[in-house]
Amino acid sequence: MTQPDDVLAETGDWPVGTVAAAVLRSGDSAGTPVAATGDLHHVFDLASVSKLVSAYAVLIAVSEGCFSLEDTVADVAVTTGHDVDGPQDATVRELLSHASGVGFRGRDREKDARTRRIYS
Repeated sequence: MTQPDDVLAETGDWPVGTVAAAVLRSGDSAGTPVAATGDLHHVFDLASVSKLVSAYAVLIAVSEGCFSLEDTVADVAVTTGHDVDGPQDATVRELLSHASGVGFRGRDREKDARTRRIYS
């Protein structure tokens, strides 16, 4: 079985100036690393890559049954027990595909849903 430190050791070969990585235990809501390497407090400028990371996290939640792509913001708020900003009738699918009508100036609709994609 591969050990966490073995996985993290591979980051030493990455051709980048700064690396930070951690292995977390599944189900640990505190997010306490089992093993880590690099400066975990370093702020990385992810720019547009954050869209991919966010979409991947949402799709994992969908695959684990947390909510569906057709659930609305209101549905997700009820399911998770947390307030969720944005148009309450926007679906997860619309948000991921930039078709909810929400622009990048705020969390209110700038356009009707599904009429135009809005990218930042």
